[in-house]
Amino acid sequence: MAPPSTHRTRRYPGSPDLILALQRATDRAVFYDIDPAAAASLRSSIHRPRVDVYEADGLATLPDLLARAPESVDVLVHIDPPYGLKSDWHTVPDALIAAYQARPATRFLLWYPVKSYTRPNAMLQRLERARVPSTTLELITTPLELQRNRLNGSGMLTVGIPERVLAEMLAVTPVLGRACATHGARWTTRAVS
Repeated sequence: MAPPSTHRTRRYPGSPDLILALQRATDRAVFYDIDPAAAASLRSSIHRPRVDVYEADGLATLPDLLARAPESVDVLVHIDPPYGLKSDWHTVPDALIAAYQARPATRFLLWYPVKSYTRPNAMLQRLERARVPSTTLELITTPLELQRNRLNGSGMLTVGIPERVLAEMLAVTPVLGRACATHGARWTTRAVS
């Protein structure tokens, strides 16, 4: 095992930053944030064509957005909710299930926090019962037994993502694990299909 990293990230690149860094000239990006200040901040920081920011509940608008997208268009939906309410663990997978059933060719990325495995496991079982074919990659950067009920790691649930992309995501976990580990070099990953 490698020695712990002394480098610490000073600014977390949020989901919009990561998505925009990968956006091609022909791609269109649509962002939703229910928080007025966050939506305004995001809107004022983006200065490029083919990007829209709306102050709205993205999960509520997802069915309409998918219905308006032409079938010939390849759609990637990234869902990054705050999980501030316990009910998010039900409304988020329900929205994903409905969106997948309405348009199975859509690709989905769903971020979720890991404080313990209880809620993520229940969500994965819910998606499995609904026959949503998903693969999940989790990175635990604080051992679960050390910080119960705090953010110990993150998970990324994927639907329709190519195997090569999943392999690349898994390959980067050692770099992220070492950089983000909070207790020496202790970090783990879990993959669920």
